[in-house]
Amino acid sequence: AYAALVTVKVVAMTPRGYWQEGSMRNRFDVLVCYLPTCVEVAAVCLAFDGSVLQVVQVSRACRGLRLLYHIKPVRNLGVLLVRLLPAFWQVGLLLLMVFYTYAMLGTQVFGGMVKVGTPALAGRGFGTSGYWPL
Repeated sequence: AYAALVTVKVVAMTPRGYWQEGSMRNRFDVLVCYLPTCVEVAAVCLAFDGSVLQVVQVSRACRGLRLLYHIKPVRNLGVLLVRLLPAFWQVGLLLLMVFYTYAMLGTQVFGGMVKVGTPALAGRGFGTSGYWPL
């Protein structure tokens, strides 16, 4: 039904008019509608493995994003988040620096303490799980 709606709109407005006159919503509709279909047909015809079909599932889940445009409070929240991106960028860089510092500190302080064959880990969950550093 969704593909039929998009197809009717493209035919009624002509492909060029639909793509140029329309907003980003029209372009998003085309990509979300036809891209999964093309990938699915290619996966069936060329016998791809299941990882390609995960792309189809993710793109189909993006159809729900269309609903967010029609809910005004959610749309306003999205506009607000886009306006706040520069501030989020600075806070994100600060968090990245803090995490990097703790990672380097932890590597220097605790690095090399977990080794294959450590007697303290023998028979415990960590020792039997096969999680060892490279």
